[in-house]
Amino acid sequence: MNAGQVSIKASIDASFPPENTKAAPLTFAPGIPALTLASSSQKVRLEENAQITIAIKDGNGNPFANQQVTVQVDQGSLADGTRVAQSLTVTTDNNGEKVLTYYPPQTLPQNRQATILAQATVNNQSLNASLTLQLLPGPVSYTHLRAH
Repeated sequence: MNAGQVSIKASIDASFPPENTKAAPLTFAPGIPALTLASSSQKVRLEENAQITIAIKDGNGNPFANQQVTVQVDQGSLADGTRVAQSLTVTTDNNGEKVLTYYPPQTLPQNRQATILAQATVNNQSLNASLTLQLLPGPVSYTHLRAH
């Protein structure tokens, strides 16, 4: 069931007049929250970037809006449109999401990976998620030399 508000109208008996009918709002709250990280690409070349989507939703896809999430990366940096850093605290939108841009480091790390970690606390529950990206070298450049 999706979270949101509905109105339920009930009456004691169909033979009673409409003034004996009562309406009341009923609000369905999202279920147990889950924090996820997704990337536009699992393999990222050094001169490219990737879009990282942070999401906090329940099992039915109901969003948790306006939640703070701390995100950090061990190689490279993250950007939220105004800031670029290895660690950011961001807030989910009305869809329970926040999109960041991942920028790889200038040189290829020995393990050729970058790990992004996210942490949030929602309804007194500590949530964690991780995402590992494979880093690839940039394109090969060729230099032509001529001997005279």
